[in-house]
Amino acid sequence: MDPGGAAANDDLDGLLHALDETDAALRALYRQLAENPDLASENDSKLKELHAMRTDLAQRVGLAMLARRRASVQGIEAPCEPTPPVLEPGSKTGDANGAAVEAASESGPTPDESRPASAPASDADLAKWKSNVRSAGLGVGLNRAPSDSTAWPLVLHELMETLGPPKTLDTGVDVIEETDALDAVGTPSRQAQWARLPRNAQQAWLSVLVARTRSLKEVPSASAGTKAKVKEIIGRYPPWAKAHTPGHVNGMQVKHVPMHGSWAQDGQSYWGILDDLLGEELEAHAPPASKKRPKRSSRDEDDETSAIDPAWRLLPLVRGQRAVILGGDPREPNRERLERAFQLASLEWPAIEGPRKVGAAVERIRKGAYGLVLVLTPFVFHTQSNPIIEAAKGAGVSWALVEGYGIATVKLGLERFLGGPRSATSLRTNDDEAALGK
Repeated sequence: MDPGGAAANDDLDGLLHALDETDAALRALYRQLAENPDLASENDSKLKELHAMRTDLAQRVGLAMLARRRASVQGIEAPCEPTPPVLEPGSKTGDANGAAVEAASESGPTPDESRPASAPASDADLAKWKSNVRSAGLGVGLNRAPSDSTAWPLVLHELMETLGPPKTLDTGVDVIEETDALDAVGTPSRQAQWARLPRNAQQAWLSVLVARTRSLKEVPSASAGTKAKVKEIIGRYPPWAKAHTPGHVNGMQVKHVPMHGSWAQDGQSYWGILDDLLGEELEAHAPPASKKRPKRSSRDEDDETSAIDPAWRLLPLVRGQRAVILGGDPREPNRERLERAFQLASLEWPAIEGPRKVGAAVERIRKGAYGLVLVLTPFVFHTQSNPIIEAAKGAGVSWALVEGYGIATVKLGLERFLGGPRSATSLRTNDDEAALGK
């Protein structure tokens, strides 16, 4: 065997082994984050490092396979392993493997001998392949959709990557990209993934889609083709909501109005809720330079849309209150930020692991220690939240369920529970009589 071929084989085996180990480590970390999303911030750098390692190893494996194929096509003896895939999808694999050629020469003609061998890749073919790898990465054509066994946070992460952060819609390109993104994430196979999410995540996810689609619908410069596509997209939401009952989604009826001044601002707010719910910063793969947009800040930071407007209608109700937030992992910087943003007299964030701590919090609520109670629903069991809410009701204390501890998220929760009547009609899944697509 040619020494160069043996060295290349050893190299490839080592790369494949390293790639397997890196992929296993990445999957293990995702499983850990799915079980405990609060570990996301401290594992963020490790997650990025593993992704970078896996991408680098995948590219090196691809180049090593290409070198082996070129050597075998040119007649150099190659290792006795299965012939690697050809570069172009849909082309047929030839019998260029060195071992197969050698066996054919000893045993005489074979049934495949009349079939022409694959032609060597030209310099133009190689240049095209390298360009595709640089722009789209290896395996761009592979199906990366989550399987039925994928944990729901990873399903949500993949859906958010597909949709991408809200766009400004200031240019025709923005309008087209937003339309394409909303269309791509609303296919039947994607809608099946929506159903994989827990109910509170379904509600926030559908709220994002509705707000962004209605914002897109209001763009005056949209072409007739875009308007027709938007009408088709927006018509998908009511049937899905009726089938899966995610809860009240503002914007599902024509008469609904934005909660934050515009549908675009609503879309930004709901996106922040999903980001908080996911428990980690959304870091999609960087798009080409012509489409690159500023990255969203982490959940521990708030963008301009999170600032509390002095004219906010609920500010007089929460300003100066002694409040408590229950659930999740108490974090002092976030507690201080919420206390300051909502101008609270005080904000306590006690840990409530275990029935005794829940009971202590319930007793303080019953005795009137707080004027406002916030419950972090993604991090509190029903057996914990029910006595907390009942204590608040019994003491006549204002309360709200919030989906995360970002300012925009808490503000939205307060608006849902303090901004209007909490009747069965207002909280149920919307009627479809006023279909959005009409």
